[in-house]
Amino acid sequence: MHLAWARARGEVCSAAAARKVLVFGHSQGGHAALFAGELAASYAPELRLLGVAAGAPGPDVEHTLPFVTSASVFNGFNVAFVEGFHAAYPQFDPAAVLTPEARAQASIVDQKCLGGVAAALSSSPLVLAHNPLDIPALKAIVVANSYGNRPAGAPLLVVQGTADTGVPKFVTDAFVKKACAAGDTVDYVLVPGANHGGELPAVADGIAAWFADRVSGAAATNTCT
Repeated sequence: MHLAWARARGEVCSAAAARKVLVFGHSQGGHAALFAGELAASYAPELRLLGVAAGAPGPDVEHTLPFVTSASVFNGFNVAFVEGFHAAYPQFDPAAVLTPEARAQASIVDQKCLGGVAAALSSSPLVLAHNPLDIPALKAIVVANSYGNRPAGAPLLVVQGTADTGVPKFVTDAFVKKACAAGDTVDYVLVPGANHGGELPAVADGIAAWFADRVSGAAATNTCT
């Protein structure tokens, strides 16, 4: 959506400024923003991506799986993840990772939103018979669908609340560490005590200033060490 909107605007407005793009998103929107940055050069090469800001970005599947496979509270997420990948990649057989009991209930993902799926399955036994990352063919699909495995495409501003339980800090820490190791320019801002969504009011002016610096051409702060 980020890039499609920017591309459409560029087609309407011929000025060079219309092709300069700044991307922002929070939570799942932050997840999308990071992907937009990675895909911009190939998806919309006519655009000039200046910067990507992500607040508590929804964790990518690759880093999420290790801590959601061993607790029944995440059953709904796991079934939705497996069934979603099966819909996108029909060659992947859900029976390779789901228990028979979970397979029998899997149709619920076509009937309810994620919250309803989670509520219906949270008291069931664990739904994964095998860790998806232990299956090479599935791991390759997971990696391809996880952000942080390609160049960022532009300087990054990542904002994270230290008390966030929706997107835990350690998950965002792992992404930032990976991005820094890959040579991306990352300004990682922690907001002490902020929960999920609570970090944005505290840094709204800072995000606006960071975007203004990207437009002016100022060098981006890099907190990677």
